[in-house]
Amino acid sequence: LLSGFNLRHASSAWVFTVAVATLAAGILCPILGALADRYSARKFTTYFWAALSVVFTTMFAFTSVDSPWEEILGLVGFAMMSTSIMHCFYNSLLMLVSGSHNIVKVSCLQCFIGSVGTALLMVLLGMHDVDPDVAGNRGYVIYCFVLAALWFFVLSIPLWIYLQEDDTAEAAESIQESFAISWKATLNSL
Repeated sequence: LLSGFNLRHASSAWVFTVAVATLAAGILCPILGALADRYSARKFTTYFWAALSVVFTTMFAFTSVDSPWEEILGLVGFAMMSTSIMHCFYNSLLMLVSGSHNIVKVSCLQCFIGSVGTALLMVLLGMHDVDPDVAGNRGYVIYCFVLAALWFFVLSIPLWIYLQEDDTAEAAESIQESFAISWKATLNSL
């Protein structure tokens, strides 16, 4: 599909990768959501996809100019898909934490905390351009990725501790019915 890739096609390849990763996340979320609801695994699913996001993003940090472009786009695609799925599950858990009457307040607070964390991280990291291919700067780039992962981990601890899923309740519907309900809700939302 992208044979003969050169720099003139870099933007289109990037957009194509983003589109495919977003579409894949959109297709997987209702399926994973039905499974997570059925087996009371919302928190686990959120953390699993967050961990995959960190792994693929960190792998992307280890690429270099000499890395094949297919590898780079693949890592970016999987990182974006994992991040999108994690955000979908994380945002769906807000309702369980806040209830429908406080959802806007909790969502705004969560967005504010994330934005403050981003601003603090940018100030801490110096907000300057770093060439990742310079040997002395390679560790700095990895440091940035590790700090971002730690920020998410620290902020997710209260969710893990305080959100209690009902592990003992048996789902009323079969897994097929869960899938059907999930897809109907997705199509209604669209």
